[in-house]
Amino acid sequence: MESTFRLFLLFCILIICACKKDTKNPVTSTVHDFSLIKSAAWRDNIGKEFEVEGILVDEGNGSATLYANEQDYLINTITPEARFINLNVNGSNYKNLQEFFGYKVKLTGVLEATDDHSIIATSDLTNDASQARLRIKSPVTKTSATQYFENPSASDLCSKFPSSCPSYIFGPVVANKYALLYSGGINKAQAAIRFWNDIGATYRMLMAKGFSPDNIVVVYKDGNPDHGYSSYDNIPVNYPATAAGFQSAINQLKNRMTARDTFVLAISNHGGGNNTYNSGASFSGANDTDNDDERNGINDMTDETISYYNENKNFTDDNLRNYINQLKFGCMIGLLAPCYSGGLIYDLRGPNRVLISSATEFQYSWGTPTIDIFFATLLNAVGLESFTTDPFDLNKDGRRTINETFQGMVAGILQNNTDQQPQYCDDPSGNYTDHPSSTGYGSTIVW
Repeated sequence: MESTFRLFLLFCILIICACKKDTKNPVTSTVHDFSLIKSAAWRDNIGKEFEVEGILVDEGNGSATLYANEQDYLINTITPEARFINLNVNGSNYKNLQEFFGYKVKLTGVLEATDDHSIIATSDLTNDASQARLRIKSPVTKTSATQYFENPSASDLCSKFPSSCPSYIFGPVVANKYALLYSGGINKAQAAIRFWNDIGATYRMLMAKGFSPDNIVVVYKDGNPDHGYSSYDNIPVNYPATAAGFQSAINQLKNRMTARDTFVLAISNHGGGNNTYNSGASFSGANDTDNDDERNGINDMTDETISYYNENKNFTDDNLRNYINQLKFGCMIGLLAPCYSGGLIYDLRGPNRVLISSATEFQYSWGTPTIDIFFATLLNAVGLESFTTDPFDLNKDGRRTINETFQGMVAGILQNNTDQQPQYCDDPSGNYTDHPSSTGYGSTIVW
């Protein structure tokens, strides 16, 4: 059992290293930070050539990206414009850059304004420099033999990491269980494929817990399934991740749910907030103009945000609260993975709710290229329920509660040495903790 547990946790480990600088003298000046290219006056340089170096990511969605720092690809928040630039492969020697996935590369490109609708549609939210991209002119060359991370679509999750797809015991469908799974991703350049794998993994786990597919509503990107691990190719998407799409999902559930039902909300996405934990972080939340988040000495004038897809507006914690409070349910379980997601707990607070976040409201949450650490540790903790001796049945009563599952998730995070601190709240106060009481509401609730 212990070896299987450790095998799965290896899947979640982040390799977060300092960027290795190239020590060679290039023919022309190599840009290690894209701030000079993506300045406020970037349009004045359209048509000029730039030699650049960075970590290349091409997830096959038509938006190849060069990151100045590999960590930015793994953080669940909006990447600052100065730390990445989009690439246009049309007319280049490379129609597909996936062979360079995760490597540090060098190339020369011609600066141009993007014609990608997804990027243009959100440029008021991100800023005008998000429309800057480089059309590849020279051959792409690796400058390091190190592959910082593998292509998340290179193989199937369940075949590559068997212990990440536990042999769930699929019981009978329970009619009064409902779920809403959400991921927006901002736009094509920032919607990492791991968010789709988060959705697929959670969908499969909920089905094993008796949720009918008819009662699981998926709100994702442009309303279409993605292509991450093939294990999740048959997961349906019901609505696009827009304000209208989210409201349509709420309306569907509102017309079916009652005060006797169990409701699971799972959010996998970028999050915005006020980071006081991680050095070098930039503000990415929204101004809290009505001071509705002020409590317990916290008054940072910040609304946490999650992202819509292809919309020029913030999806704030207030918006999320207003959506969810339209629903009737007897019990709610909230699984909140974005950066700063601890801040969502206060807004979603209420009776008969168990809310679990990947981090506090002041820190990042992290992913691997394949799946977010939050959902990986959730899957691991839930999967271990099927073991003859469940290591997280802490009171040994043969009944795994949500509180005990949280303890299992915390154990997984600690083993990974991940710089995030999952939080928990199961009372109406909205005050989160990483050491919940064993006698609270969440200790009476099972999946």
